[in-house]
Amino acid sequence: MKALRALLCILLVGPVLFAASCSAQMRDVPAPTVVERVDRSALLKAGDQRVLVLQGSHYQMGYAYGKLLAAEVRENIEDVLRLAAQADAQRQVPAPGALEMIYQRTKAFVPQEYTEELHGLADGAGLDRHKIELANVFPEMFHCSVFVLKDKATRDGKMIHGRALDYSVGVAPGLQDHAIVIVNKPDGENATMLGSYVGFIGCITGVSDKKLSAGMMGMGEYGKWDGQPMAYLFRQALEKCDTVEQAVKLITEATRTCQYSYLIADGKDRQAAAIHATTEYANTVGFGEAYRLWPESIEDTILVSADERYGHLVSRVRKHYGQIDVEKAIEILTRPVAMAGNLQDAVMLPEERVMYLANAVSPDQRNFQACYQPYYRHEMATYLAALEKLAGEHRIETPTSAPAQP
Repeated sequence: MKALRALLCILLVGPVLFAASCSAQMRDVPAPTVVERVDRSALLKAGDQRVLVLQGSHYQMGYAYGKLLAAEVRENIEDVLRLAAQADAQRQVPAPGALEMIYQRTKAFVPQEYTEELHGLADGAGLDRHKIELANVFPEMFHCSVFVLKDKATRDGKMIHGRALDYSVGVAPGLQDHAIVIVNKPDGENATMLGSYVGFIGCITGVSDKKLSAGMMGMGEYGKWDGQPMAYLFRQALEKCDTVEQAVKLITEATRTCQYSYLIADGKDRQAAAIHATTEYANTVGFGEAYRLWPESIEDTILVSADERYGHLVSRVRKHYGQIDVEKAIEILTRPVAMAGNLQDAVMLPEERVMYLANAVSPDQRNFQACYQPYYRHEMATYLAALEKLAGEHRIETPTSAPAQP
């Protein structure tokens, strides 16, 4: 099981140390231009950042996704499945066919709209639908660390939501090269902006147009996969919920997998909640509340970490309490709060629907981790405006739902 966790991108939490300066890492994203379009969706380029903007039914969004990035979808999905096959061959999994086992146990709990989107993605990319479904249970192995600060804890009182996604970049080489921002605007649901990877549709880092932000921390209990996969549940919370209260209700009432701590923040009223959830229970923790896993009570903060590393996080927040801004939050996320295989870091400002996003580079480079890379400022309003323009100029030709396969 230990080797499987390494192979399938286990995410760990580390202690907090501060870098000397992060100001040079914060970069604005230039105005995006359309690289290629399918129906009312498009692949945008904003400087060296790629942004996929999708709208329509879930099948239509998935189909456009697959068409716009067909070769890269096929490459990344095949890489994930190849790594899983290697783990099987080397007996590094608890049972043969680990991804297939997880898929079979979770498929009954996957919302139909996401199954439609996966089928659209496969059809657009020219890939077998089952391969897409298998690879998209991959995030069930993810972990990370998260925090939310507001009011007295931050320099200007605004809410700051930070998260570090740690994973063994060198074990699954190339995933960092497939990083992308995805903006989804499904018919009749909230729009979302996700920090993601080509070929995947779930949410591990995201902001909604209702000013909600989401990040999570995996906590184990692998093997308990009879429920809705975390990445789908988290995306559903952003797409269907307008408040923290609604998101808490959705997550706590869901049939869940494994053990996670979900952290949801709402920039409208500066409310937030951490949900420590197993398959059997879900406990909710608010600002300044002590919990058995996170016993320190600090006003206007929710700090989620593990073991002795939690103490380092607490001490740093106490030291800089009242002076934390985006730059300080970025410093909080540097190593060793981010681990050796740090894949992605994000600082979200839900009130502004803004995400500062950093992604790792090739592990052949020195200091390749995400925490050492530029943090690009992505404004959701810019991408929603691009979608509105596309909707005004083009029609959707793709069918609303997935055609049946023979």
